[in-house]
This record gives sequence, C-alpha cells and structure tokens, in this order.
Amino acid sequence: MGDELLGSKCTTCTTAINSSNIGFQLLKKHGWKEGTGLGVSEQGRLEPVQAYFKNNKRGLGADKVKKRTPKPLESSISKDQNEKVRFLDTLF
Repeated sequence: MGDELLGSKCTTCTTAINSSNIGFQLLKKHGWKEGTGLGVSEQGRLEPVQAYFKNNKRGLGADKVKKRTPKPLESSISKDQNEKVRFLDTLF
C-alpha cells in the first residue's frame, strides 16, 4: 500500500550535484569540500535525501482513506429541537 501512495522514485536523487549548479557554487564559496557532510563537524548527510512523486491529492503523511459514516439526523439534533419539529409536524 505504501508504494502506491508514494508513486515513483525520483531518478535525479542518486546523481551528484553538478559543479555548475548555483547551490554547489555557493557551498564551495562558503568552505564546503566535495565528499564531506555539512555541519560544524562535517557530520551531515553525504547523499541527497530521497524524494518521491506523489500520485494522489491526500497530503503528506496520509496513509489510507478513512471511511466516514454519516450521523443519523435525529442524533445530530438536540432533544429540544427534535421535540419542536415533532410538535410542528402535528399542527400541519
């Protein structure tokens, strides 16, 4: 069930960032070295985060559709309102 919700895997996730990429250039400008992680101790990720295309319109984190059961009309109306409706029905 999880695969159908996530859709297909991005093919660009496994390729390294091109050196002509503006993000790559900014990182290099600020002292990042290729092959090291981000952070003070270079402890960050080395590979890009995996991304997936979503094929549905349910939103992030939605696993399955919850079936809604409609409330009976009488239970959604208060007792006072229900009695008023019954009284008015007897008049007409």
